[in-house]
Formats: sequence, structure tokens, C-alpha cells
Amino acid sequence: MNLRNPISKNIKINHIIIAAFLTVFFFLILIINGVPMYNDSDQYISMHVRREPVYPIMLYIIRSIAADRWLIVAGIIQTLFVIYASIRFVLYISDRFDLGIISEWGICVFTILPYVVTPLFSVKNVSMSSGIMSESIAIPMFLLFFIHMHRAVMDCKTSDVLWSAVLALMLSLTRSNLFVLLIVWIIAVIYRYIPDRKWPAILICIVVFASSFVMRDVATKTYNLAFNGRFIGNQYTNVTVLTNILYASDPDAGDMIEEPILHDYFDLFYETMNENGWSYLSAPNDTVYGRAVYLEEVHDRIKFDVIEEGFRYTIEETGIHEYLDYNEIAEGYAKGLIGSLFPHCVGRWIIDWLIMALRGIVRSIAVCHPLAYVYTLAVMIFMIVYFIKTIKRDRLDPTGVMAGLILLIVFGNAFGTATIIMCISRYMIYGFPAFYSTLLCIAYEIYKKFKNMI
Repeated sequence: MNLRNPISKNIKINHIIIAAFLTVFFFLILIINGVPMYNDSDQYISMHVRREPVYPIMLYIIRSIAADRWLIVAGIIQTLFVIYASIRFVLYISDRFDLGIISEWGICVFTILPYVVTPLFSVKNVSMSSGIMSESIAIPMFLLFFIHMHRAVMDCKTSDVLWSAVLALMLSLTRSNLFVLLIVWIIAVIYRYIPDRKWPAILICIVVFASSFVMRDVATKTYNLAFNGRFIGNQYTNVTVLTNILYASDPDAGDMIEEPILHDYFDLFYETMNENGWSYLSAPNDTVYGRAVYLEEVHDRIKFDVIEEGFRYTIEETGIHEYLDYNEIAEGYAKGLIGSLFPHCVGRWIIDWLIMALRGIVRSIAVCHPLAYVYTLAVMIFMIVYFIKTIKRDRLDPTGVMAGLILLIVFGNAFGTATIIMCISRYMIYGFPAFYSTLLCIAYEIYKKFKNMI
């Protein structure tokens, strides 16, 4: 007598078909697009001081081994990594939630959608799986982080807690805005351990969390010592932060600056901004929303054409031409300007920050369009309500935990990124597969409960 479950057999066959589909899909991207280069690609290849170390070091190792063929080898390695992470993500969600064949294909579609949508909405037809850009490894690494983080909360295995911590640290060393995943990690493990009163484990996790920021700093400085000859951190943070603060400042804010050289820099910067219409005063309308949206349009012009160009011109006039020396001095001046200007524009800056973060949340699951704001608000409220109701009933409900994790990630990434730079789509797209997979799992749970009631 054959006792095999035909449904289970069909699902396993479907797993194989999905794995084959993902393999073909991502290799087709590689074959069609090749390994494209973008504006930031050269900085990763040249081991630039402004870049987080993980991706440049990976490319350095590939170049060291593959020599002249390193570019295609990098594309193949990135493609294989994306395939591996995507298959693991689809199968983990499918097995954890016991999904049917149709739902499994839904998860598969959500996983590949960022690689389809981003080229359509990006100016340069960005290929995130094969191109020389940090997202090529950061997005699949994020999927692995999400798997281990969800499993760490659900199963409380030490290996998953450690792996999720390592992946969060690695992601923060790949894209600096993803440092928020370390915060998500500590919140999630404390949530898991506190009810069981595992105080030694909680203490260890807090120490690991605190140490991770030290490790991140040391890793970055060691990378720069090895490849740039200086034991220094990422040398671009203050200039980037100054951009949004300068945009939000009033023309007379320079009167509040006591140090003469900083006062002169402010006058120089604001004069250029006024000439080109790049301050908040030149926004197309007088609404706070319009002002924040205009900031996205002029952000890079203020950063590169105003601040960086102004610093470079005046600092090089003093005879300093070495890039690292110039950059260190510019960072110091930027820090001084931030300290002087921020107290006087903090209210306007916070409003800009909130609106940019809101746009980041929208871009995590949609594109910025008036209807998308309504849609995003409705979906977010639904997921928040579902999360609260579910964990009240069962704090370790798989869909409830999944909803809580992705909400933390989406909100954390949007608000964290908006603190420094713009929440553009490729910085926000990480949580897209996990968010919609969560929605699908919630819908599947509701469907099963409704079906049992009939």
C-alpha cells in the first residue's frame, strides 16, 4: 500500500521547478545585461576611503584570483549568491508557513520583483544582481538575515541568533544605512529572551550589540589602513549630514557662527545655493512637503557642487592636495558647521526628515505617487493592527513575528537613511520581498481560518 502524500510530493517537485526558474531568471539577467558599471563602481574597485569595506574587499579578492577576467567572474559569483539566497528565502517561507503551490509562486514573484522594477524606474537601467554595486550582495545577504532573524525568534537557536548578528554586522559594513539591522537584532532577541528570563543570554546579546559598533569602526579603519594608508573611518559622513542641514538653514544663520573660517564657508556655500536656487527658499511651493521633495532634487548638487567643491577649492589653495588630508580637513569643517547651524534649523530639518522618511516607507513597498501614499498608509495600518492582535494572542505566532520584524526593518531603514541621505529606491528596496511575503502569509492564515469556519 502506497502511503506517500501526493500533495507533499507535488510541493517538492514545485520546489525544484522554482529553484530552476530562479536560476534561469538571474542568469538571463547576467547574459542580457552583462556586468554593468555605474557611477559608484569605480570607488568600489579603487578601494575608496568613502566606501564600506565588505564589497570592495570581495572585488579585490576576485581581481587577485581572476586577473583580467575578474569582471565576469564577479558577475557570476554575485548571480550565484543571489540565486542561493532567493531559493533559501522562498523555501524557508514556504516550509515555515506550509504554503500551497500557488502561494509559493507568489513568494517567488515578490523575491524577483525588485530586480524587475528597479531597472524600469531607474535612470540608468540598474541591474542589481550582476552590476558592480553593493546592492548586488547586500540584497541577498538581507534575505539570509531575515531568515535567520525570524528563525532566531521562533526557535531560539543560538546558531540563528549568532548568524543573524553576523549578517547584520556584515550588512552594516556593506551599506552604512543598514546599521539599523543591528538595532532590529537586539530588539528581536530581547523580545524573545525576556519572557523566559534568560538574563545571561540577554546580557551577552547587549555586549555583542555594543561591541558590534566598535567592531564596525575597527573593521572600517583597518580596511583604510590596509588600502589607503590611514587608520581612519568612513570619511564622508559629516559632509553628507551637512547637506540637509545647509538646505534647511536661513540665509542669516551665518551670523550665529563664531569661528571666522566657518562663517566664511557658510557665506560661500549659501551664495552658490542662492545663485542656483538650491535652498529651501527656492522650493517650487511654500508647503513643507514641497520643500522636502525639492531637497531630493537638489541634494546631490548641494553636496557635490556646493559643499565639496567649495571645500576642495579653498583647502587646495593652502597647498594641501593629498586627497586624504583634504578630506579629513573638510570633514572637520563640516562637523563644526553642523554644530553651529543645526540648533537654529532643527525644527525645519525635522519636518524635512519626517517627510523624506515617509517617502522612504512608501518606496519600500511602492513608488511615490499620490495614490501610493493612501495605499501605503492602509497597508501599514493593517499590518500593525494584525501584529498587535496576533502577538497578544500568541507572542510567537510565526506571521505575527514576521510582521513585527519587517515593520521594524522598513521603518528603521527609512528613518535611519533619511537622517543622512535621501531615501531613494535602491536604498529602500531591501525589505520588499519580505514585506509582501508577510502580507501573503497573513492572507493565507486568514484564508485558512475562514475556510475552517465554513
